[in-house]
Amino acid sequence: MYYFIVHKISGNGKGRKVWKKIEKMLQEKRIYYQVHFTERPKHAVEIAKEISSETCYVVVAVGGDGTVHDVANGLIDSNVPLGIIPAGSGNDLARALDIPMDYKALE
Repeated sequence: MYYFIVHKISGNGKGRKVWKKIEKMLQEKRIYYQVHFTERPKHAVEIAKEISSETCYVVVAVGGDGTVHDVANGLIDSNVPLGIIPAGSGNDLARALDIPMDYKALE
């Protein structure tokens, strides 16, 4: 199962826009997934911890550096890989890791 943790208001709403495009692509390719939206500070940590206890192929953080940080913290002590789709205002971590800023480049 592919899990996405999305911070909809990251990047002044960019998270929501990027997620809508990703979701469309997932549906077109018939990829089975679940999405969880953060609702408060550190919520991504809680979600990631819960997900990592299930059968999971990967957890993908959709948001900015803070979202990625929180998801990574929630995955500590698990063997679940972390994917990153940048949707923040600066995306410094994604730039440092040379992750494309355009979600389509991640296909």
